[in-house]
Amino acid sequence: MFNRVWFKKLAKDQIKPNLGPLALVLLVYLGIAFAAGMVVGIVNAIGVGIDASADTGGTMSLIFGVVGYIVMYIVIGPLVLGLQKAYLSLTYGEKPKASDIFYAFTSSKLFWTTVRLYLLMTLYVLLWSLLFIVPGIIATIDYMQAYYILIENPEKTASECLKESKLMTRGHRGDIFITQLSFILWGLTSLIPLVGIFIVYGYVYPYIMATQANIHRFLLDNQYSNSPGFSTEPQ
Repeated sequence: MFNRVWFKKLAKDQIKPNLGPLALVLLVYLGIAFAAGMVVGIVNAIGVGIDASADTGGTMSLIFGVVGYIVMYIVIGPLVLGLQKAYLSLTYGEKPKASDIFYAFTSSKLFWTTVRLYLLMTLYVLLWSLLFIVPGIIATIDYMQAYYILIENPEKTASECLKESKLMTRGHRGDIFITQLSFILWGLTSLIPLVGIFIVYGYVYPYIMATQANIHRFLLDNQYSNSPGFSTEPQ
């Protein structure tokens, strides 16, 4: 049975002795993401500069802008996979490592599968969101397991991960949505002057990520009876 309270309790127990390594993983992620963002900004500025000097009518700004965002997709998608690997390791009783963030870069096949997966997830969620907010939320929930599936099955394609994710979440969309909503008050801690940002990134974010990893393990155990042992109920 889907037990939101138990998954969150597990998450608290899992992150408590691992806040240091998890903070390091997050810092590496944020540092690289920030650097990638700076590169995108520089590339866009170059395009604008060329347009201004050569009077190209905004063509170069568009081209350089597209190149910049391609850079972001190539970097961010694989980093997100590494983040989720760090938290998934907690559910197996393993300690997260800073090197987890580079998991997608361990092979060219895994890297490009991750890039395609990130692109497809973003595209599908965007397209469903254009219809209305609710379809966009449903699509987001449907594809939440895709990265975890790829981590545990690196040989799968991006499309297979998305398809399997939808199958795994079937019947539990409402449960997952309510679990996400249960963190709203925690999110408000970001409004606390001076210390709010440290609370969010130092505890709230790891708490949410670990809970999501526990949900994945529950869904995995429901789908495959021979999956590695994981306690889905209070002992």
